[in-house]
Amino acid sequence: MSNPDYFEFIKISITVISPFIASYLTYSYAIKGKLKEVSFHKRQELNIILSHLLLVYHHLIKLKDLVSIRNSGDDELIIPKEFIPLFAVKCGFLNHDCFKNLEKSIENLNKYDPITYYELEGIGKRFDYVVEKILIPFIGSKSHSNVGDKLALVNLDKIIVEIVSTINAVSPLIDKETVKRSKQKLFKPGEEHDSLKNEINQWVYELIIDLMPKRERMPTFDEFLKEASNPEVKAVLNSQVKVLMDNEFESLIKMVAENPDLSFEEIEKELGKLNL
Repeated sequence: MSNPDYFEFIKISITVISPFIASYLTYSYAIKGKLKEVSFHKRQELNIILSHLLLVYHHLIKLKDLVSIRNSGDDELIIPKEFIPLFAVKCGFLNHDCFKNLEKSIENLNKYDPITYYELEGIGKRFDYVVEKILIPFIGSKSHSNVGDKLALVNLDKIIVEIVSTINAVSPLIDKETVKRSKQKLFKPGEEHDSLKNEINQWVYELIIDLMPKRERMPTFDEFLKEASNPEVKAVLNSQVKVLMDNEFESLIKMVAENPDLSFEEIEKELGKLNL
């Protein structure tokens, strides 16, 4: 083949092949772009799932420690220990929606990672059923039962182990930094109790302050703790806690919101009329 014919052949070949090359490159870039987009959304959904797993973990740790505190020998709380579990279950100290929120976040993963979705699907519903239908009745019972507490603790330990295992399985799917940070959010045995006791005291303080007549001077948290150590004040505080235990918390807050100057004695009297 002469040189002119050779170059003509090359030109024709390029002309014929160019559309196919362009089409392939366009397709290749589109696929890579789509895969990158899917990878981005997958990581985004995994981050959301991990955050809900950590919320569930801390919810379970709180439940476990509330039961443990009720059975401990120390006296660092400003209300009777036997009231703690029911008080917390009834008044919103715990985030009971965390299981449902976890399950919703897992559903969104189906579009980006069907295998991981398959492995995680249903975990939120299962834990929600076990905790809310089986364990909470024991933990929130007015009649304190050592058998019930032991049953709750054994089952909470099992669920916590499974949640930690799931956290450790999900975090590497995101990146190494997330693995490191998620491990820092998990408690070592015993280190969470002191902060929880302080959190409970702070929470009780805020509840009582909300129910105090607005015309009175509000004590600071430190002043409240100091006063609560007085036996006479503690007796009054215990009676107030009992009122909170025996009534719907929402109705108490509504009553105070509508009548901010009511004393606790007046609130108790009004509640007595409602319960007749």
